[in-house]
Amino acid sequence: MGCRLQKNHKNIFYTALLFFTFLFISCAQTVPELSAVNYSVVFDYVETSDYPSARLCVFIESKTDVRRYDSLKVVTPESDLFWLVENLELFTKNGKEWLGYSNLTLPQEKELSEGAYKAILISADEKEASSDFNLTYNKDLYKIRKNDVAQYFANRNGVLNTAVFDEEHVLLYYGAKKSEWKQEERILLKYPTAKSFREVWILSDNKEICILPEKNIEFEKEVSQ
Repeated sequence: MGCRLQKNHKNIFYTALLFFTFLFISCAQTVPELSAVNYSVVFDYVETSDYPSARLCVFIESKTDVRRYDSLKVVTPESDLFWLVENLELFTKNGKEWLGYSNLTLPQEKELSEGAYKAILISADEKEASSDFNLTYNKDLYKIRKNDVAQYFANRNGVLNTAVFDEEHVLLYYGAKKSEWKQEERILLKYPTAKSFREVWILSDNKEICILPEKNIEFEKEVSQ
């Protein structure tokens, strides 16, 4: 399965989310051609369904300048299934550059396979740098209803974060849910242009992430200091 993917507001959110979660953890898989490969499996819930869809996020640190690469191919364990991405996402932090993509999806009826994947960075002159990485995750998450996510992650020492958006779906805040936000409309005291938010549960190894449905902030309520 090949695909050419375009960025949108949702992809930007996933990219920002991963910037704060899994890119700079110590358990990156080191490889000979590339410095490190990191992945997360994101389970995304919407209001119209009790069960999530899943996407794979893959980012790579190269021993050479990652900017010379302009496409990424990720091959699944089935070998005849792959993603080909041309609009890559780049992070730079603490002198390290990570290149990859945060929205690799499969058809709705398929689940991400566990096992050996291959990540291939391709330059404009078709030179390649590749590495294998082993993907493991809890497939039971496909069967967790959205109302049971909080309990599931709390039982596994998961961390709850909040993403706050404005009307254009620009990310205003991502981080720990503040105690004073028990009343959702109080988010407006800090972010007056906020229109909606999503809760994000993350396990300690940052390999499994669940994003709960987007909720609108109730503007008609009076917000007290």
